[in-house]
Amino acid sequence: GETDRVIEYADREIWALGARLGLDLTMQTTLHTTFMAALRVNAARIQECIEAPMVESVPESRELFALLGRTMIANVNLGGIGHLARALQFMARGGNVLLLSNHTSGADTLVLEHVVNTHFAEATRSWLYMAGHVVNLFLLPVACSSGVNRVQIFSSKYCALADAEAQSRMRRNNARALLSLAPHAKKGGICVVLYPEGGRGNGALLPGDPKVMKIAQILSVASPHGLMILPSYVEATEILPVVREDNEFDRFVEYGQRGNATLRFGSGAMWSDLQPDPYSVQETASCRGIDPGVALKQLLHRRCMGMIAAMAPEHARGPYA
Repeated sequence: GETDRVIEYADREIWALGARLGLDLTMQTTLHTTFMAALRVNAARIQECIEAPMVESVPESRELFALLGRTMIANVNLGGIGHLARALQFMARGGNVLLLSNHTSGADTLVLEHVVNTHFAEATRSWLYMAGHVVNLFLLPVACSSGVNRVQIFSSKYCALADAEAQSRMRRNNARALLSLAPHAKKGGICVVLYPEGGRGNGALLPGDPKVMKIAQILSVASPHGLMILPSYVEATEILPVVREDNEFDRFVEYGQRGNATLRFGSGAMWSDLQPDPYSVQETASCRGIDPGVALKQLLHRRCMGMIAAMAPEHARGPYA
């Protein structure tokens, strides 16, 4: 875990962040105190977090996450809140929900948490986020991401950048993470948030990886009430633009600002209703020379990505236009 000099760095930069957000001295002090408390708690547990397939949120980070939402988010162009309400009702009856979203910035989860908890007080407390494991190797992001419960997986994007030995470790970690998800799914009434692109895009949807459909299968099989797929579309780069550079994950406090965001929820669909007919699966498998199980995942993945793309502006739909 990257912890060297991070606390000293944050001690300076958080004051600058507070000033950039237009906070008065009292609120700047509150932000600094809250941020530093979350940093110190997570510095003591970062190695544990790195090793764990599933990590529960901590009070200090939940407080920080809520404060960042109130101070960094100026306004949200919100749509489809009724679709979210119906998904929450389905969860209350014991059903599982898989919330699928595009990923454009480091503030996407912040916006989602802020909106849901504003309209449905603390509804997200028991939600699970499929979190990009690489981000959680850095202390500053961990201090924030520990505001939510997260299942830690390495995306195919990062697996592709690693050598063979590292890829093997990543696959083992992902298998443990999915195993840890199953008991929660069996209880029913949970929501798992997944960014199926496997990383932040550049303004348009990325193809993603059909293997993530395994997560939907786990949630569906485990719940006697079935699984609802809830699509969403978020745009939050005005709050935290994507800056790709060395150590970007620890330097994000230099780029954060108060800004507007967009969040739309689409109509939920039952996983069982999204299943393609056997003929389509077999035809896809034959045409592409792949196993029918792989073909099924590909077809389901495209349908789910299409649900997200339907809410995106035309220029942001990527391969799903």
